[in-house]
Amino acid sequence: MASVGTHIRRLRTARHMTQEELAEQLYVTRQAVSAWENGKALPDVDTLERIAAALGTDVSEVIYGAKSAPDLAALKREWTRRGIIWGIWLAILYYFLFFCGVWDSWTDGLSYQFSNRDYRVTEKVLPGSLSADLKLREVYGVNGVHDQVIYEDETGCHITVSDLDWDENSGTWNIWFKAKGVTHFYNPWKGVLVTGSMQDVVNPKAYRTDKTASLTVTVEGQHHTAVLIGDSVLGRTGANFGYALFPGTGDPDELPETVTLTLEGLLRLTARYYR
Repeated sequence: MASVGTHIRRLRTARHMTQEELAEQLYVTRQAVSAWENGKALPDVDTLERIAAALGTDVSEVIYGAKSAPDLAALKREWTRRGIIWGIWLAILYYFLFFCGVWDSWTDGLSYQFSNRDYRVTEKVLPGSLSADLKLREVYGVNGVHDQVIYEDETGCHITVSDLDWDENSGTWNIWFKAKGVTHFYNPWKGVLVTGSMQDVVNPKAYRTDKTASLTVTVEGQHHTAVLIGDSVLGRTGANFGYALFPGTGDPDELPETVTLTLEGLLRLTARYYR
């Protein structure tokens, strides 16, 4: 098939035809004829028949340059067979990508897996507790320090302290944690997230659980339990969840120098494809 262009040029010049003249008979551009003859493009079967008619020969001579070449019927059967095979492979690929959760898992990650009915979610409350000493004024941004790691495991899940803000409406200092989960490119049928809360109230299809992690705040030896605010909308890789630490006026100077935060009852949520 690589010599089709050579045969077209030979047959055309033998009949003293220019590329423009052949193009006019075929109702194509001269550039198309040039592309065929230079091997940059290959005419389809129907066009090959029209070329053969315009050059006063048969398709086999245009393709093979020899009268003993296979007939057109055999050529059409071969092209049809290849077309069917490619069609089957494309159909399989389309089904795999768009009907098995692969494409949506790659593009939307955990937000897709934890809101699609084809995924079953299992819950596990992690044993023990995690404690971390924090300098709240640094978390608030006085020195620009953020994202202190609170939890991480071998799967790649981790939780960091992401922000501290003051809520004018409630008059409380609120701390936010960032929970980042895992959904692998090579395994789009599983997603894992370790978090303190999963109560998305925005997405009606999102997975929810009433189980939440508790946060104990220790300041100068005094302990109290922080109030869970809730969590943000689950995104591709994770979500935020937050607690109201204590009341205040919004003045960073009133923040204690150091506090100890203790998280207990973190949730490991695993979404698995089961269709």
